[in-house]
Amino acid sequence: MMLEIDSVVLSLSVGSFSSLLCVICKAVLTGILLNSATMSNDILDIYILSDDKGTIITKVYRKATHTDLYLNWHSHHPVSARMAVVRTLFHRAQTVCSNKELLEEEHQHLKTVLKLNDYPDWAIHKGSKIKQQNNDGQATVKEKKDFKGFIVIPYVKGLSEPYKRVMEKIGIQVFFKGGTTLKNMLVAPKDKDPKGKTQNIV
Repeated sequence: MMLEIDSVVLSLSVGSFSSLLCVICKAVLTGILLNSATMSNDILDIYILSDDKGTIITKVYRKATHTDLYLNWHSHHPVSARMAVVRTLFHRAQTVCSNKELLEEEHQHLKTVLKLNDYPDWAIHKGSKIKQQNNDGQATVKEKKDFKGFIVIPYVKGLSEPYKRVMEKIGIQVFFKGGTTLKNMLVAPKDKDPKGKTQNIV
């Protein structure tokens, strides 16, 4: 059994690093790639710093080429998809930022960027709310509604959401799917396999 570890972050004094390296080299038989924080301090979109006491400080990392362009609020997508953009960005900030100052700084950046992407204030405020946690530290989950069935319909901006609300009142769950676009019609990254060479169809 082989255990693969993608990234390990440690805060060590200069003298302790060589000792730890010797222990790792003796324990691991395969090749090791060690990434020193002095060479690269971004791992998995996390910017890693260390204060004078050696404490690890983390915040959201963005490449120099990052444009801060997200799904525009006026785009032809369901409200749930656009709200997911807001919730995901604020959840990442809550998870990655290690102190209140960095978290507040990230929140202000997100509010500015989302407004530039035409998100209304109510959407930003609603999406930035952190889920309440119970005594065990786990997020509370809302009770799921019992539906009689479900339907899948093409999404039409301005019509699909009201229709969904009406159907859910009578116990029918509604899912949206994207309509036909020029990209769907013209772009074909892979050629279709001939019918005689198709596998795993039974």
